[in-house]
Amino acid sequence: MKLTINKKNKGLLISCGLLMLSACSSTNTVSTYEPTHRQQSSYRPLFIQNYIDSMADSLIVNDQQRKIKRGKIAVGTIGMIDTLTLSNNNTHPLAQLGLKLQEGLMTSLLNRGYKVVEYRRTKNIVVRGDQDQMLSRELADLRAERELNYYLTGTIAYQENGAAISLRIIDLANDEVAAATTKFIPIDVFWQHRQMTEYNGMLYRDSSQGAN
Repeated sequence: MKLTINKKNKGLLISCGLLMLSACSSTNTVSTYEPTHRQQSSYRPLFIQNYIDSMADSLIVNDQQRKIKRGKIAVGTIGMIDTLTLSNNNTHPLAQLGLKLQEGLMTSLLNRGYKVVEYRRTKNIVVRGDQDQMLSRELADLRAERELNYYLTGTIAYQENGAAISLRIIDLANDEVAAATTKFIPIDVFWQHRQMTEYNGMLYRDSSQGAN
C-alpha cells in the first residue's frame, strides 16, 4: 500500500514532531535538575550535647538496679584533673567544657526520668540592675542544706586533639561510686574549622583536618 502525504498532512506531522521534541526536552530538564544549594558530603554535625547524652546513657547502664533513679541527685562541677576546678585558660578551645558538661548532664538526667536537685538556688529572687536570678555560688545566699542521695562529678584531662572526660556518681550514704564512665570529646566540637591549637605555650595540630 502506498502512503501519500499531502501538504496538509505534512504540516500536521511536523507539528506533532515539534511537540514530541518539546516534551522530551522538558522531561530531560526535570530529570537532570540539581538543587542550587547542595550539602557538602564532608559535613559532620558535631554537638556537645550528643556526647553528654552518650555519657549519661553509660551512667544509666551502670545503674542496673536503678537505685540512683529512686534518689535525688545533684550535678556538681566537672573540673580539671589536676586541680578539680574549672579551667582558667580562656584561650583554650575547651575552656568552657566543664560548665557545658554540668548544665548538659542536668538536662540529660532529667530527660531520662532522674530527680535532679538544683542546689544553687537562693532563698529569694536576687534583683540587680541588669538581671533577676535565683542561682548563686555564695553560701550566704543559698537555702539551707537540701536532702541529697547522689552527687555527680568528674574530671577533664586535656589532650592534643580533645579531652578525656571521666564522670562518676557518688552515693552520699557511704561514699561509694555507684556508676562511672569515661569518654573522649574531640576538639573540633568547638573549633571545627581550626587546625592549630595553643595550650600551655605549645601549638597542636588537629590531625582530623587536612593539611593545606
